[in-house]
Amino acid sequence: MIYIALVDDWEIRGNGTGDVKTLQYDPAISLMNLYDEYGIKNTFYVETMQGLSFREYSKKDKRVNKDFTFWKQSIEQMIDRGHDIQLHIHPQFYKAQRINHHWKINKRW
Repeated sequence: MIYIALVDDWEIRGNGTGDVKTLQYDPAISLMNLYDEYGIKNTFYVETMQGLSFREYSKKDKRVNKDFTFWKQSIEQMIDRGHDIQLHIHPQFYKAQRINHHWKINKRW
């Protein structure tokens, strides 16, 4: 018997740039639509530290709130569609700060 693991390492760029809709939401939705068409279940590795940083700044920054909303909606769809979600942590988002509409992340990888 052969098993194939379909996984998605799911986060914005490691340096804190990019937007969730382009780099996470749209690709995740496209993949889930494709998987649904073929009856496939996927494993998504969700970047938790990024999500926690988004949540912290979502009330202070409209752009982050929009990104956080897309982030949550895609995870909710993953759950609703029966996909597997696993913890994924990049330490550069630990105590990330949002300064002048840009993420300042630490250099710990």
